[in-house]
Amino acid sequence: MEEIEHATNKQTTQLGENTIIISIIINAFDMIRGIFRDPFRGFTILPQ
Repeated sequence: MEEIEHATNKQTTQLGENTIIISIIINAFDMIRGIFRDPFRGFTILPQ
């Protein structure tokens, strides 16, 4: 019983990590698009 629970927790963790990776990729694409549209404003998005 514990093993099944552990496997489910592992899957949930994997899902969370994938969501974080996907959101980072989406943010990166948005940033790149912003840089192409407005080079100087685009760079202000980058952390100082």
